[in-house]
Amino acid sequence: MYKKPDYLKAGDKVMVLSPAGAPNHKSVNEGIGILKGWGLEVILAQNTLNNYGSLAGKDEERIADLQLALDDTSIKAIICSRGGYGTTRIVDALDWTTFEQSPKWLVGYSDITTMHMQLYKLGYQSIHGSMVIHYSLPHAASSGESLRQVLFGEKPPVITAPAHQFNRKGEAEGSIIGGNLALLASQIGTPADLDYTDKILFIEEIGEYLYNFDRMLVQMKRSGKLEKLRGLVIGQLTDMKTNEGNEFPMSALEIIEEKLSEYDYPVGYGFDIGHDYPNWPVICGGNAVLKVTDDGATLIQL
Repeated sequence: MYKKPDYLKAGDKVMVLSPAGAPNHKSVNEGIGILKGWGLEVILAQNTLNNYGSLAGKDEERIADLQLALDDTSIKAIICSRGGYGTTRIVDALDWTTFEQSPKWLVGYSDITTMHMQLYKLGYQSIHGSMVIHYSLPHAASSGESLRQVLFGEKPPVITAPAHQFNRKGEAEGSIIGGNLALLASQIGTPADLDYTDKILFIEEIGEYLYNFDRMLVQMKRSGKLEKLRGLVIGQLTDMKTNEGNEFPMSALEIIEEKLSEYDYPVGYGFDIGHDYPNWPVICGGNAVLKVTDDGATLIQL
């Protein structure tokens, strides 16, 4: 059983930081305004707005911010400004000793999947959900409000998806893990690699060439990650690409269906989880029930 950090309450202190890509300053400041509107005290980590090429500062700067957030017991949640790339460069340098004595929520998605996997490994829940640079966007408001409800323990998220031709009917219950497929595949063989047995897995992706998307799922299958799942949730597959004039012969959905052909667990497609909006929060490491029927699919987080 994954341990759940304490829910937030008005007046709690949270830290905003950037473990991966360099964020837009205006969007961060606007997002902080939304967090303050939730009644939270917001601390901006020292290097959050740094710029080192595409990264939000040098590795040692991003490590320093994360380590401070993990060690400061007055901080009740770590909320990432954005994803991008860079978290895998620094995750192994972190010391989790104080965090394990005083756990807190971590919020993010995309590249932040790396952090979620590390927390799974340690046995703690975290939230795959909207990040700070999106909170002020009008089309992202509902996702932000849903995240607030989860952080404050007001409403367990229930996510629904319409009927889909590739859905596989059935019902499964178990711990839910997952995130961005590229990050999941890249963790195989690392200290953050996980046992996927009896888990409900969710995946999402953005901007990948279809041949590479296929390669990542082949890697997941060859390493046994898809074999003993209880269920599979397919999130948003955004802006998938192919090589013009040398097109990959299958769509993203056909690639997934091919890889699952020998398995019989329930699969639900079309969930609003990922890089589009709405982007509903998932409590990684929490218990969930996946129901797939003729009418569609539902992920009930307990």
